[in-house]
Amino acid sequence: MDILGKLHDRRIGLSDANNFFVSCERREDSKLKGVPVVVLSNNDGCVVSRSNEAKSLGIKMGQPFFQIKQFVEHYGVAVCSGNMSLYKKVSAEIREVYKRFCPDIEVYSIDECFFNMALLAEKDPVSYAQKIRSTVLTECDIPVSIGIAPTKTLAKLASEYAKKHEECGGVFFFDAVHYMDKDFMSNFGVADIWGIGKKSYNDLTFRGIKTAKDLQEADELFIKKRYGTPMLCTAKELNGFLCYPLVPRRPKQKQICVSRSFGTRVTDRENLRNALICFTVAAAKTLRATKQKARSLTFYAATNRFNADYCSLSEEVTIKNGTSSDREILAALDSVIDKLFRSGLAYKKAGVVFSNLIDCEDGFQLSLFDEENNSQQKQDRAMEAIDKLNSQIGHVAVKPAALFDTSVTWKSRADFKSKKSNEVTKTEQLRFQSNADDY
Repeated sequence: MDILGKLHDRRIGLSDANNFFVSCERREDSKLKGVPVVVLSNNDGCVVSRSNEAKSLGIKMGQPFFQIKQFVEHYGVAVCSGNMSLYKKVSAEIREVYKRFCPDIEVYSIDECFFNMALLAEKDPVSYAQKIRSTVLTECDIPVSIGIAPTKTLAKLASEYAKKHEECGGVFFFDAVHYMDKDFMSNFGVADIWGIGKKSYNDLTFRGIKTAKDLQEADELFIKKRYGTPMLCTAKELNGFLCYPLVPRRPKQKQICVSRSFGTRVTDRENLRNALICFTVAAAKTLRATKQKARSLTFYAATNRFNADYCSLSEEVTIKNGTSSDREILAALDSVIDKLFRSGLAYKKAGVVFSNLIDCEDGFQLSLFDEENNSQQKQDRAMEAIDKLNSQIGHVAVKPAALFDTSVTWKSRADFKSKKSNEVTKTEQLRFQSNADDY
């Protein structure tokens, strides 16, 4: 194969952290290494990450914890409450390592990252990926699997293949020798292919398209007519044709939502308001970090959806020129809190959704004749200064007064949080409420 063909085949790399949440917990507590471990979702609800040992015991992803509580006790499975602050911190550390090796990266999720592997200076992409992998393991103590391929879809398959086959040493190169080998492609079911959900999977298998090979060979006109352009792109990518290039700068979010289930039922107005203030401040921080303003603010609260008297209440506030100011958004919350709270209800969950977002990264056009412009500009400058100060300090020190109340009763359950995390929580009680990473 000529040099251009080799560069084509190694165009994209995908790094996927192995059992990421579990790996982070093992980094914090070395005693968890080598034993079965599961990590639970918010409020200790469901299993969201499993070690290989836990998988071998038959514990399924998404399984409610109450169903397996006796099982994990019997088999000595270590249980950890989710700790998003830790996971985001570790994820950021890993990304910094990637940037040293490949400046052009696309963050796909908290544990996955695409990057440019078409590096002329590197003759052996596998050795280079091994170097990336070993550096992440040494500096971050997190095992990762790396797939190299001409397309994102094949890179996803490659990373999964590397993860499941120890002989690959954590890296698999999905070159033309492999993706043009029909027998090899028959080893991948359509359920393993990136972007194919349950509905499409059921329909594809019903029509006899059960493996990656079958999708490669399927009639393109039929695929486009039956499933649309995205599925056609997936089929083309399986054949080595790039349809989804790297996007180092991801598109702006269309909505920002922060919500949580409560650890205990909330039955009084002030507790509900304090929870919503916390979620609102966290969402506003994200809004400013993405250089956006919101025109529509929706606040909601709900009781337990499994109860016969389930009740869900929501109120929307419209801000004509948009806002990202804590002060203005909290004023909007106070204007609707009495409509959300009803005496006698036991609230289980609440949250806030910002929508109709305005991109302000390249500037924001204000009305020349709007008297509120001057006030809004002052608020924007004030919030910018506060965010900068908090960033320099290293934690949220400047925040709304309501968030200094440490008598929190609504916080989500985390009965299995690691001892190290609990120690940090005790010494930083004033910080967690307005920290966006915790919500």
